[in-house]
Amino acid sequence: MTFFRTREVPQLEQRERLARVGIGSDFISLTNAAGMLETLVLREIRTVRASILRYGKGGIYRYLEIHAVRRLTVPFFAQGFAKLLAVMEQWPDFDTRALAEARITENRGQIRLWMREPAINTHILPAVPGAVLSEELQSGWVLLSHDQGASERVVPWEMTYEQVSSVPTVLSRQNEFGARVLELGPVRILGLRMDALRMYWPKSRIDVPVEEWSCYAVVSQGWDQNYWNLKSHLDQALGEASPGSYERTDQNSLRWERDGLVVGLVYWYDTASHPESGYCWFSVTNRREYPACLNDAYTTSLRSLPARGWASRVYALKDVLVEGNFRKSPWVRSTPQGIRDALIEGATWAVWRDEESGMVGFSTSTFSVILPQERASRLLLQNVGPGRGTGWAELMLEDTLGRSVKVGETSYGAFDSMMEELSTFMALPFLVQPETQDY
Repeated sequence: MTFFRTREVPQLEQRERLARVGIGSDFISLTNAAGMLETLVLREIRTVRASILRYGKGGIYRYLEIHAVRRLTVPFFAQGFAKLLAVMEQWPDFDTRALAEARITENRGQIRLWMREPAINTHILPAVPGAVLSEELQSGWVLLSHDQGASERVVPWEMTYEQVSSVPTVLSRQNEFGARVLELGPVRILGLRMDALRMYWPKSRIDVPVEEWSCYAVVSQGWDQNYWNLKSHLDQALGEASPGSYERTDQNSLRWERDGLVVGLVYWYDTASHPESGYCWFSVTNRREYPACLNDAYTTSLRSLPARGWASRVYALKDVLVEGNFRKSPWVRSTPQGIRDALIEGATWAVWRDEESGMVGFSTSTFSVILPQERASRLLLQNVGPGRGTGWAELMLEDTLGRSVKVGETSYGAFDSMMEELSTFMALPFLVQPETQDY
């Protein structure tokens, strides 16, 4: 942050100088003073503004707002800021006079330095027969060929991440969280022709169907007109939006739940003072059930508990949850019948060992986390104290590869008195993490 004429200036300036901004061949990165890394893809940047805020008695805070699929806020004092500006000043129509004004003005507000008209990447096709749309919802979207006359390829909703590896991609990169981002295109989906759809490569399981395909959608040069045009098309194609949809002055969000899929359309306005700009996001999320992803030979065999080598601790905890999303961990399973039978009336959570097979688990009546004892590393307890809400407690299991999965979530403080017992029973060390608040 850049401040003037206050006693805090040296300390605040020193802190903001810890922020580092960099610019690569196709991205901008910012590591803020707290060490958090964010990136933006250069080709997705739409607007750059200088923002000036008043602080305290005469203090002034100056920073750049860089808008793409999300906003990057860069303090004027960030390391590498001059290099960033040197690159931006080469962009066509970058307003260097406005930048000079932003450096000296003491008037609160925003000054636009650059704006790029978004490139159209989505086309609404002529009326598509309902039977075709129904088939796409059932089967999958269509990957088109760049060569005219070449055959089209249906990408089924059941396609796994492993199988996507064999499909030609338009772009492959890593985001700031280390996640791999793939783009496939051009595509035809639900009466739309798009240059590309993107997906994020998971860090856990790749033997399961892709969870979400998405795209920053531009159908016209008008900013929020993209949203209204796509809304009109999807209303006609899919009918009335599902409950939970809304339209506000800062954000519009619609969802259509059809055949186990959730079609989403979201429009974010950049700021209340600049309603003319924002971005439109289209997505299809796969919420279908895949029982095979939640079962294996071991869980199938537990129709009843083993006669020997079986030990458990059963607890009556209120509304306890165990991770049920099989995409988040390779250890998530449906609770076997034998364990469900062991959860006697009033018991909601079981912790158990099967010494004969070397397996351990954490179970509710619906979902379990089950893995070999040798693959379990430690337990992590996180208490979130009451704040705006009542707080909660979350117990995580970390495996030998450093991957964490939720093995219990319930009311605040509920696990505290049992951690020593759990640690001894499961032969696992535990770590109580610093408490946070429910904001």
